[in-house]
Amino acid sequence: MTRGVPQAQSRQAPPPARLTYRAYAGAEPEPIGFLLVPQFSMMAFLSAVEPLRVANRLAGRELFAWHAYSGDGAPVQASNGMRIMVEAPMAAISAIPTLLVCAGFEPERYATRAVARLLRRLARAGVVLGALDSGAFRLAKAGLLEGVTVTMHWEAVPAFRESFPQVRVADELYEIDGGRITVRHSRPYAMPRQGRAAAGARRHGWRLPAPGASDLR
Repeated sequence: MTRGVPQAQSRQAPPPARLTYRAYAGAEPEPIGFLLVPQFSMMAFLSAVEPLRVANRLAGRELFAWHAYSGDGAPVQASNGMRIMVEAPMAAISAIPTLLVCAGFEPERYATRAVARLLRRLARAGVVLGALDSGAFRLAKAGLLEGVTVTMHWEAVPAFRESFPQVRVADELYEIDGGRITVRHSRPYAMPRQGRAAAGARRHGWRLPAPGASDLR
């Protein structure tokens, strides 16, 4: 250090704050979007939607609202052959706090530059982005998983690591890291539905009854 130069002037600027996950704090119902990718896992999709429905039913009011989108607004065929109608194309999303990319088989095959651009736009707008099953491929392709630990279906891990070696993959049921949410869904209802419904309801200050798993409809 050169003598006579105040120490404060030699300090480096602090690193930028790391993106962190923030729970929804807006008005009810909390909107949650799902981007359905062709050949998506119906098991993963329904395992995410059903706890929201159960939470609404047991709370006696609408805590959550879910919305399905596709890249072009057309119905999307799941890996089981069923076609699911969506509300709108992804480009029509104007304001939503959370968007989860739901994929399944061959997620890299259906990656498009247009969807990657839209995901980056939503990320810049502060939307919490996440992925179900192998949906992390879409987020990584868009460059949205830098420095983030993710999880996914075990069958997708080797191809993902080969394509994106800089992204750490953990063997966990779910990961929340750097403002990103990823869920593995390697088996149906990895945690009881009533547990996930109650956890979501608690975020809205509502305590649900505690029925047995067989009581949930």
